[in-house]
Formats: sequence, C-alpha cells, structure tokens
Amino acid sequence: MSIKELCWPQHNYNKIQYTLQPIVNILTKFGNPQLKIKNVIHVGGTNGKGSTTAFTKAIAEAAGYKVNRYTSPHLLCFNERIEISGQPIVDQLFLDLMAECKRMSELHNIDLSIFEALTAVAILAFSEEDADLTILEVGMGGKLDATNIIATPLASIITSISLDHIKMLGPTLIDIASNKAAIMKYNCLTIIDKQEDLSVKKYLQDYANYIGSNALCYNSEWFVRENKNEFTIITQEEEIKLPWPSLKGRHQLYNCAGAVMAMISQKTLEIDMKAVEEGIVNTEWSARLQKITDGKLYALLPKGFELWIDGAHNEDGCKKLAQWIEESKMIRPMHNHAIIGILNTKDVKTITQIICSVVDEMTAIKFDNNKASDPIEIISYAKTIHNNVNVSSNIEEAITKVDHSKGMQRVIICGSLYLMGEVLSKNS
Repeated sequence: MSIKELCWPQHNYNKIQYTLQPIVNILTKFGNPQLKIKNVIHVGGTNGKGSTTAFTKAIAEAAGYKVNRYTSPHLLCFNERIEISGQPIVDQLFLDLMAECKRMSELHNIDLSIFEALTAVAILAFSEEDADLTILEVGMGGKLDATNIIATPLASIITSISLDHIKMLGPTLIDIASNKAAIMKYNCLTIIDKQEDLSVKKYLQDYANYIGSNALCYNSEWFVRENKNEFTIITQEEEIKLPWPSLKGRHQLYNCAGAVMAMISQKTLEIDMKAVEEGIVNTEWSARLQKITDGKLYALLPKGFELWIDGAHNEDGCKKLAQWIEESKMIRPMHNHAIIGILNTKDVKTITQIICSVVDEMTAIKFDNNKASDPIEIISYAKTIHNNVNVSSNIEEAITKVDHSKGMQRVIICGSLYLMGEVLSKNS
C-alpha cells in the first residue's frame, strides 16, 4: 500500500515540528485517549531504540502478555509502525483512524506533521485495543517528541546516546542528552543503558536524581559481563546468566540487557527468567545486521556468498557495524564488500570513511529517496581510505557487478534505513 493511499498530511511529509503543542491539541480534542493506555514502556536514545523495543516485546510475549508497539521509521509500509497484539495495524482501521484525525485537525485548525498524525493514530488505536504492555519508541530527541505524552510510564529506557540530528537537538552530546533525558518521569523507573561518553552518563544520572526518577544506570546499579556463549547481568542483588541474544553484533548485547533490566525491574507484570531467555533468543528486528538467505537480490550472488543488510546511519551506529565486520573477519575470513547509500542530511564523510576502513571494496549507489547523497561524493571520501571503490546506479547493478574472481565474499548493504526498505522490497 503506497504512502499516498495511507498517509496524510502529504504537504507536511518532511516537516518536523519540534513542539508538543500539536499532539497535545489533537489528543485533547479526542478526550485524551493516552490516559486510557496502561503499562507503557517509553524507549529513547540515539542508537538501539528499535532493537530495544524488539527485545522488550519478545520478552513480554514469551511471558504470555499482549503487546502493542509504536516504532519508526517503517521499512516497507506505514502499517509496520503501529502493531496491535504483535501484528501490524490492519489497513481499514489505519485508514479509519487517519481519516478521523484529518477531520478533527481540519475542524479545529491543528497543523500536524506526518509523524504527529501517525502518533495520534497509534494512541487512538492503542486506547481502543487494550494490551498488557504498550511500547513507544521516541521519533527524535525526547523532550518535545510527539510520543512524550505519557505522564507515568511503567518504565523509560534510554539507550546509547551519540551525535545525530544536531540541527534539531543541538551540537553537543550534553545538548542531545538533555533532550532525551526528558522522557524520564518523577517516581517512575528509568533504565539508563551503557553510555560511551562518561559525561553523558553523569548528566543522565544527575537529571534522574533532580526530577526524582528511579534510575538504574549501567556501570552504577548494574553492568554486563560477556562470556563466549552467554552473558551475565550483574545487579546489586543478583547475577543473571543469559544466552546470547538472537540479534547480531556485540552492541545488541547491551540493547538486550537494557530491555531485560526494564522487564525484571518493573513491578506490575510478572516476568520469569524462562520468558526472558525465550524472548531474547527469538527476537526479530529487520535491517539490523540481518542476513539475507533467499530472494531476488540474493539470487544475483554466486552460491556461498553472504548478503547482509544493516541500517546504521550515523557515526556511532557505523562504528558498531565496523566492529562487527572486524569480528566477522576473524570468525570467517573472506573478501568484504560494502554497498552503501547515505542520506545527504547525515555526516556522509564520516560514515563513508568508517565503513570503508574495514572493508576490502566499496560500491556507492543512489537509492530512491530525494535526500540520497550523490554516489560520486561518497566515493570521493572513500578514496581517502583506499582506491578499491566503485559507483553503481542502483542496488541491482551493484550486486550484479560484484567481482566473482575475488573468491568468497561478504556483501554488506548499509548506510540508511530507507535504503534497507528498498532492498527488502526489491528482494521479496
């Protein structure tokens, strides 16, 4: 189903309104349906938000609970963003609620962005479709994000914070942290995940103390010990041994641990360790170090070649992808070929150089997005690392041109979640 069929307001598709007033106004006209939603876990941060929602959902479902979830962006269709009882919202309900939001906004002259409209639809759907747990992922920032309308969440989770969206959130890590910290609430549980920057950790802890949030911070109240086939979450009360999670990459260990901490620390839902283990080994989340093993694009590669996709699109996310590539070389050495497309709103130079430094070959492509960077620009930055670089006009051409004479290869498509959506669509 196309964007034009499902989504309004089209004129505000790329508009970002960093204020809570529009979502507050529209929900007020609907009688504040957010007040009917119980047991909300609110997930913010820079990287790992979506994966954390996936782990949280999987644990709750393994425990037998009904889960509603709101995430962004989508990969293939808008329905993915709003899940009711674990399934994407059905077209008719989506259309009906979007039409009702449109009617109400026009009646009361409330100017909504597309994200605000979708958030309103999600809140209306969740208020009508009761669940044991509702998971909300922040779109951008936190303080003025449209999802920040839950007064008393069951828990807030703040994942790793790094530089991204600096035009909206500010140029420094503390600027960004101050924005994201605002999803913490007085007398409510907050899980603060592992932070690479110690000043960010301190800021989040100080803010939690200032507002009276019950915060459990990584490397203060809890930490993780890694082992070969398992990991241990160590708290002040216990040591919890768990199997490695299903999502690939060492960074997913910490996203997983944050979700586990939230689920075992909240006091409303009963969660046993069996559900935790079952949930984390069966978690699924598309385009996050996802191995493609069949499909039209996969068929373009010779037998035995590996095809992976990952939506890392900022410096921190690409460093974690680069770490996984380096680790993969040790496990199964082969020629590593990155096919990359990046939005021009991102730090194209830094992203390109991080990935190019750990692969043997890079191909830059133009994908179907009006903000996609020029592949020539990408390659100019790649050439500062090495000269084994190419340009292709589209993803099919890039895969077809993979040089088979270089032996077994690991092909990694990366750079943008929007590119991942295109890849999954063309591969299906």
